[in-house]
Amino acid sequence: MAASILFVLPVLALTAVTAQAQATGYEEHPYGSTHAQAVAEFTASVQRYAEVRRLLENPMSRLCVGADLEETARAREAHRRAIVEARIATPRGDIFTPRVAADFRHELRIAAYLARVAGADVTQTALEHLPGLPTEMQYRFVDRDLVLLDTETYLVVDILEHALPPEPELEQELCAPELPPALESGPCVAHPELEMCWS
Repeated sequence: MAASILFVLPVLALTAVTAQAQATGYEEHPYGSTHAQAVAEFTASVQRYAEVRRLLENPMSRLCVGADLEETARAREAHRRAIVEARIATPRGDIFTPRVAADFRHELRIAAYLARVAGADVTQTALEHLPGLPTEMQYRFVDRDLVLLDTETYLVVDILEHALPPEPELEQELCAPELPPALESGPCVAHPELEMCWS
């Protein structure tokens, strides 16, 4: 009896270790979770802005066939002023929050590296790595800064400074974002010499 118990115990221990390894093998990488949170936060902020601009919009601000051009222009300018007044207390970084900024810079750094390797246009490749926007909004790059623009009212909604890395930085490793999320992680698979990895 004692011999059979001694034989069964190691088998049970091995089964438990294997089950635990299988369970952890399918866990989402911490960076994937942080990226999803950043995108969700950014999308919610953009939707809040879009809702405010729609609530303040004058129906006359949209140009239609037979409309009085002067009246339409005045309505658009009034709409623009209303948005500016509604957001007057909104600080820069309302949409590009610290979490979003860190995530976007990391994604754009990867995009810039891939574009350079493929010989493609950096800004075009970078734009393909960014979340979608409502039809009235666009991303624009001004040097290395990413500008979120309301194209109908010509308002700059927010700016992410130094969104693209400077040219020499593209040679550096792409293992971690500039501002890594405050999450524990294991050794980097791509770069075993690094203690932590968020890519």
